[in-house]
Amino acid sequence: MNSSDSGPLRLSVCLTGFFLSFVSVYTVVALFFEAFGVLSGAVDIAAAALAAAACLVLWKIPIRGGCRLFSYRGSTFGAAICCMAATIACALQWPSAGLALIPAVVTAAHSAVLEELVFRRAPVEMLKRSGGQRMVAKAAVGAISTGAFVLLHQNADYWLVADKVIFGLIAFCLTLITTSLLLPVLLHLTSNLVLQSAVQFDLGAGSGALLAIDSLLMGAVVAALFLRTRMPEYLPRMTRTR
Repeated sequence: MNSSDSGPLRLSVCLTGFFLSFVSVYTVVALFFEAFGVLSGAVDIAAAALAAAACLVLWKIPIRGGCRLFSYRGSTFGAAICCMAATIACALQWPSAGLALIPAVVTAAHSAVLEELVFRRAPVEMLKRSGGQRMVAKAAVGAISTGAFVLLHQNADYWLVADKVIFGLIAFCLTLITTSLLLPVLLHLTSNLVLQSAVQFDLGAGSGALLAIDSLLMGAVVAALFLRTRMPEYLPRMTRTR
């Protein structure tokens, strides 16, 4: 087996090791907190943050290295769609949730940032380090990172599993294309808020409605990115043919 054939395999093993180390550190930290009887939602997020920080440092993954904000064409439009959808979702939840919505949004934001750092930033950085420009390497990294992302959420409902698979692949592609975490984080946060609003309107798990709503949001962001980057190439031709 030559080096070009073994590259994707070595990259897959390295990425799998990263995810296993994250799960191991998170489990140890969570058990430590649980031993003192202080395990709660906030402490659980703190344990995940400590595990993510430890693994990023251990594997020498820079948080912002190479991640440009709003520098890629189309990111602004995608971010605007996410912000509008998040605002609508919060407005729908406000009458019933009230001020309790604020900590829920903060918690969702922390989770979105942490998960994007672990499941998108680290894989893309490892892919860049390995020089993996081949489609096989990109597909392997995308599949492994998405699989780990799905396993982390431990959903029994196959509709939600499908939703996480689609979201994981789209978020990975957005990170790979834009070299920025901003759009994936905003999409992640907005997706969580939109799904929470859908549940309040009895569009619960098992119906497929959540997948349809979330897919509509993700499709709008991808379409905005594509149209902003591709349409300028076609507009001059269309103008000349008139």
